[in-house]
Parts: sequence; structure tokens; C-alpha cells
Amino acid sequence: EPYYQLARYYRRAAAPAEERKALDKAVRAFAAEPAHAAKRSAMYIDSLIWRGRFLLEEGEWLSAELDYSAAAAEYERGVELRRLKRGARFGEAYAGLAEVAFWQRDDLDVALGYYERAAKNGYATPTTRYRMGNILYRTRRYADSLEQFFESMKGEKARPYAHFAFGCARSQRG
Repeated sequence: EPYYQLARYYRRAAAPAEERKALDKAVRAFAAEPAHAAKRSAMYIDSLIWRGRFLLEEGEWLSAELDYSAAAAEYERGVELRRLKRGARFGEAYAGLAEVAFWQRDDLDVALGYYERAAKNGYATPTTRYRMGNILYRTRRYADSLEQFFESMKGEKARPYAHFAFGCARSQRG
């Protein structure tokens, strides 16, 4: 727990190098424990997702995938044991796995499945909605892609690429 809290401090202090060190130590410490209470399990999952974001930004795709996979597995186990409730906070693990499948492997079906799992758990950002629409468009499911592009435009400032994609999907539908 202290390393997790220290990482939070470094994030607020805008010290990413120290934040990353604290996160690495937090993940190692949480992984060494055989079982977690609900609070510690949530912190462990948060740490894995948080470090996964760092790894994606640094282009360490395989390491990010490992962290996101571990976070998703821990989350599913926590839900199964009724220690954790489903929620957007942990649904980001699936979105991270989708990012890896989308950008590294161009495995559209797997990426879409992960994005849908993230949305089912409440994690649906304009970016994830746009990517879901992109995948659906590329697989010629234009009606479904329209819905996702429309959702990606809600409540946001004008985003020309989302509007353009929406128009292309409408054009494909005739």
C-alpha cells in the first residue's frame, strides 16, 4: 500500500520517473501476497492498469499486455469471489488489451471483443467508441459503426475525424 500511495503522490507532483518506480514496487509487493482483501485487490488492479498505461506510452506493448491481462484476471477473480463490483474503474484493463490487439496485431475481432467487454463494465470513452466504430466499419458492419461513431461524438468538442467517419459510414449504408 505505501508504494501505491507514493505513486499517487508522484503523479500529483508531476514526477513520472519516480511514479513509475513506485508503481513497479507496488505491483511486485501486491503480487507477492497470496490473497488480497477487497481494498488491496482494487489497489493491485489499479496499479497494473496504471503501469500498463505507462508501458503503452513507452511502446512496450508486450509488457503492457501482460499487465492488462493480469489486471483483467485479478478483476474477474475478485468479481467471482464477490470482493469487487463491476465498474468502469477496472474495465479499463479490457480497453488496454484491445489497444494492444488493435495497434500491434491488427486483430480486429479480438480488439472489438475487448472494447465491448470494457463497455459492458462501464468503461466507454469517446476514443474507445471511435475505435469500435472504426473496427465495425472496416469489417463492413456499417449500421453498427454508425452507432459507435455517433456515441463518440456525444458531449465532446467538434472532432472532425469522428464526423468524417460518421459521414463515410452513412454513405456506405446508402
